[in-house]
Amino acid sequence: MNNDNSSAQEQLRATINHAPVAVAMFDRQMRYMAASARWLSDYEIAVPFHGRAQYELFPQLTEQAKALHRRALSGETVSQIDDCLERNRRAAKWMDWTAQPWIGSDGAIGGVLIWSEDTTARRRVKRDRDLFMSLAQSSLDFIGMCDASFKPFFVNAAGMRMVGLDSLEEAMRTPVEAFFFPEDRDCLMTQFFPRVLREGHGEIEIRFRHFRTGEALWMNYAVYSLAEVASAKTSGYATVSRNITRQRQARQQLVEAQRRLQAIMDAAPVGLSYSEDRSCERVTGNAALFAQFEADRNDNVSASATDAQAVGRQMRFFRQGRELADRELPLQRAVAEQREIGPMELEVALPSGRRWWAEASGAPIRDERGEVVGGVAVTVDVTERRRAQDALRDADRRKNEFLAMLAHELRNPLAPICYGAHTLSKGVKNPQDTQRLVAMMERQLAHLVRLVDELLDVARISSGRIELKKQRLALADVIGQAIETIENRIQSAGHALILAPSREQLFVDGDCVRLVQVFGNLLANAAKYTDPGGRVELLWAREGNSAVVTVRDNGIGVEPSMLASIFDLFTRVKEDIGKQREGIGVGLALAKRLVELHGGQVEARSAGLGQGAEFIVRLPLAAPASGQDPAPDGAAMEAGALRR
Repeated sequence: MNNDNSSAQEQLRATINHAPVAVAMFDRQMRYMAASARWLSDYEIAVPFHGRAQYELFPQLTEQAKALHRRALSGETVSQIDDCLERNRRAAKWMDWTAQPWIGSDGAIGGVLIWSEDTTARRRVKRDRDLFMSLAQSSLDFIGMCDASFKPFFVNAAGMRMVGLDSLEEAMRTPVEAFFFPEDRDCLMTQFFPRVLREGHGEIEIRFRHFRTGEALWMNYAVYSLAEVASAKTSGYATVSRNITRQRQARQQLVEAQRRLQAIMDAAPVGLSYSEDRSCERVTGNAALFAQFEADRNDNVSASATDAQAVGRQMRFFRQGRELADRELPLQRAVAEQREIGPMELEVALPSGRRWWAEASGAPIRDERGEVVGGVAVTVDVTERRRAQDALRDADRRKNEFLAMLAHELRNPLAPICYGAHTLSKGVKNPQDTQRLVAMMERQLAHLVRLVDELLDVARISSGRIELKKQRLALADVIGQAIETIENRIQSAGHALILAPSREQLFVDGDCVRLVQVFGNLLANAAKYTDPGGRVELLWAREGNSAVVTVRDNGIGVEPSMLASIFDLFTRVKEDIGKQREGIGVGLALAKRLVELHGGQVEARSAGLGQGAEFIVRLPLAAPASGQDPAPDGAAMEAGALRR
């Protein structure tokens, strides 16, 4: 994309530099950006001019000319007739010129284009009619004169060839308005010529009609009133008109090049910014760039802007945690160091408070002489990539932590099993000791099998190989079985288990084994992270078409920052104290996935460390069975399905 931008810049300059007319391109400070050879010749510029102000090269320019420049910079097309250019020790030059704004890629006025004509010779012609006639016949411009009723009495040879007339007689039989297209005549005769009559001269860009081919010739139509010497009454009009068809084409090429450049930039999916001055005080860009920086097209997104209120000044850029000065940014560095600046990863803080990650690079813009006149930068939003990288690093960290935890958890049961096996191999005389060792080994082996089963369940769910054997289940029965699996742990920890059953019997469609596993894991988690003598509450009730089961404890709680990741694999709650609790961090992840397979949801809540935790499971209720008399779940409790 940088090459495309540079190519467009070179094309613009080449169009100006090789234009067959006197034309120059200026920025908003009236500094030269390009000039045709004709311009350099007309204004006798022999010194380096790129980047230098017109007023520096020509300090004698009048305030009137400067005022016209300012009008052009505000959006008008203005002209100056018979502009006198004073020269040291030489005769003055007379210039006719037209200034019009040129529009930058951001839609704002970037400066002015001035099309100039040296009219010094024409003034001499006006002072001496005979000399004028002689010069007119040798001129390549269209030169003609008519009387006050607009009947031509002179057209030079070049003019007749230009419009396809064979002789002066034919020209004299053709009224002035016939030289123009019908749609242009009303404006010409009712507006332009009356102005010439009032002011003595006028200039307009208008189409001449070729009498043989019908071709349109764009002309710079400059007209002067001819006055009688004695009465000063207007007796006719004279014109020296220049064929500016090529000039118009060059101008159109400039406009089209600007449009192509803007289209290329706006179609780019990355942010493109550029500055047309070495100070980088103003930076603009494409639609993607303004979207990235939450700015409007007319905003100045330069961090080097002199205006403290500019959008670019409100942004902050960080690299590896350090805030960068504006001179350290890729665009500014590329211009200052006159070299390409490779991709830099930056964190961008916007005025809105949003932060995002960008990969930015910069390159200088050079003129035809190789001088740096500005710079471009490419900005790619890599926020998602950074998040993915952070997630990968976090997953890798949790994997390593898991492997360490797994090694620890496997070693805990294996050590007593090895001890028991070694002791038994030597022979144990006391049968009670043998029974004690075997019971201990069976407990440790059961713990080991439970760890392996949890890992296998996670693998099955992750690979989509787990199958649910769904049936209509009474929720109270499922919860009762879950309590049985964890009751010994709750009692050994001295916890109080508080039950609050639903006032009506609730049914769900589910896999009994897996739902028991879900609630058992949640109860085990509550018991594990609650210090001895704590309280564990188990509540279930109906909410709309869902059964809601809540497991609440008064344990160590969860940091708010961990709530979003607490159901991730291998995640364990961090404690301020140096205590390491058993488990490999798969129980909650397994519970969440099993609930989701049942079409439900699970969420965690905690007010913070030391504030306990709450896990809420929502499951869809089963459709009512015909002839079913719903009894309160309390009846199941009294039947012994639930204990506390």
